[in-house]
Amino acid sequence: MEQDLIIIKITRVRRNTIYRTKPWIAARPRPAMAVALVRDGVLLHQTDEGTFPVAKGEVLVATPGKIDGCTAEGESATFDYVDFFANDSFSLFEDGIAMINHFEHTQKIFELFDKIRFTYESRQPDYMLRCKELLYAIFYQIAHEKHKNNEEHRKYRRIMPAILQIQREFDKPLNCNELAKLCGLSASSLNRLFVTTTGSTPMQYLYNTRIEFAKEELAHGIVSIGELAERCGYSDIYAFSHAFKRATGVAPSEWH
Repeated sequence: MEQDLIIIKITRVRRNTIYRTKPWIAARPRPAMAVALVRDGVLLHQTDEGTFPVAKGEVLVATPGKIDGCTAEGESATFDYVDFFANDSFSLFEDGIAMINHFEHTQKIFELFDKIRFTYESRQPDYMLRCKELLYAIFYQIAHEKHKNNEEHRKYRRIMPAILQIQREFDKPLNCNELAKLCGLSASSLNRLFVTTTGSTPMQYLYNTRIEFAKEELAHGIVSIGELAERCGYSDIYAFSHAFKRATGVAPSEWH
């Protein structure tokens, strides 16, 4: 099962210019992960696997444990980079290196790197929390660009209006025909795309959304079960309790 990337610590955010006449080679294996955006020129990133050119507007990600180095293809190359520690689940990339070079919104990546560098250098109160937030935003953008052309992603975009409607109005008596209309699909096509993309039908997705909301509310212990049943779109407490127990194996009153 895929885990979320957890950024533990950011150790450095800088802009650097490297020259062809002065290449850099690490003295020891990389201790932390790094993500770099080339601002100008072409950076040549060197590893045991070979030399990889990274041009202006492209992003390079390197994982720890390997000795690497870099130089410029022309006279020089300028790049922003972030060194950071994270959990070992890094499913976006394979083989310790990845280059993303087909950004639809290149300017957005430039702006994110500008913001994280400014925030890191400013050292304002809580600056590290803001840096982590920006680094997550960078990786979200990378993930989006990496997967946007995948067949799975295209299917997900087709059903997104229905998903958003369910998330916004799960307390309403939604039906498959209404949701299909929002997506410009037939009910049968919507059902098929939902199953292949989310693993459930639209109605199952609706019920699951209600139950997940109920779990969160019960964990906080603020509202009564009767009020929660109404918030989740159930006509009475008995229908809600039956649905909750069927999904979780316990009654709402026993959930912790």
